[in-house]
Amino acid sequence: MTVFLAASDESSGATETSGAFVAGGFVAPESTWDNVLSPAWRERVLEGPPSIPFLHMTDVRKPRWRDKYQIQEWEADARVEEAVRVIRSTGRLHPVTSQVDSAAFARTLARIDIQGVTGNEERFERDYICFLLFAMHVLNNVVLTYPDTTRVDFVAEHSSSSKERMLRKLFADLPGELVRIGLGRAAPVVGHLRFRGKDDIPLQAADLVCWHERRLLAYGRNGLDSATRRRYARISRMIGFRHRWSDEALEVMAGNLEERARLQPLLRQPRRATKARQNL
Repeated sequence: MTVFLAASDESSGATETSGAFVAGGFVAPESTWDNVLSPAWRERVLEGPPSIPFLHMTDVRKPRWRDKYQIQEWEADARVEEAVRVIRSTGRLHPVTSQVDSAAFARTLARIDIQGVTGNEERFERDYICFLLFAMHVLNNVVLTYPDTTRVDFVAEHSSSSKERMLRKLFADLPGELVRIGLGRAAPVVGHLRFRGKDDIPLQAADLVCWHERRLLAYGRNGLDSATRRRYARISRMIGFRHRWSDEALEVMAGNLEERARLQPLLRQPRRATKARQNL
């Protein structure tokens, strides 16, 4: 009986109709994160000298950030290389990437409005689909690979309060959505969603793999510099779960969301009527 933790990062194309949306990260038993990867990451990647508070690919490439923590460019590159070595040497750690074509999203889910946490309709934003598809992909593959799984928890980076509330609402609906799209075997292991800061080590690892995946999608293997290409190759050789969502699967999800939106007023009506009768 095992509890897993999935840490995710996300990225999307520059426009809503070109490129790809990608969510990426790692999933591993909670004990692997706590007892193996995190201690090694803290010692070999963060503590230095000089010490740094976190490793995020965008930050370590900025001269101002490196100056703040008194770390040279070659030292920052060495920390990234060491992070990849820590990842590669950790057993039962699986990279996860989930992609959806931007044009397919525009044809299907971009037209959907969903009920927000305040009751108002909100657009089904790209950030939401990236996270939900990542979560579905993780859950389905974990229960297939590890039948003794009892729960899969998720961690994402802190965002705006409105975005976090919406993601919590969508996450609460995830078991039912899994059943509706034919992945009901994964519904019983849906765990908790938590938000953490940049200093969270599982999120740092997720940022690293998602950054490399973004670069590959943007430039192709031949367009990557040699160091990035080498690091990506090392991560890609790990046993992982990679998936590109089909147009058909997105259409099914869009239909489910539209049906739920049509039913929502009907579901709310009895509650209003009951309240009215109580006021008589």
